[in-house]
Amino acid sequence: MKQWQEGGFYELQKYYSQISARLVCKRNLLAVKLLHSFMGYLCNKTRIKCS
Repeated sequence: MKQWQEGGFYELQKYYSQISARLVCKRNLLAVKLLHSFMGYLCNKTRIKCS
């Protein structure tokens, strides 16, 4: 999708990293797994390869 600009996607990844780090600190592994699944879904929808 052309709607996704790299800058916006970078901001999303940065935001995701912050949330993920907080959840890991709280040892909330289930939420982390759900978040990873959601990011995977987004990547598939936007056809952007996630590292």
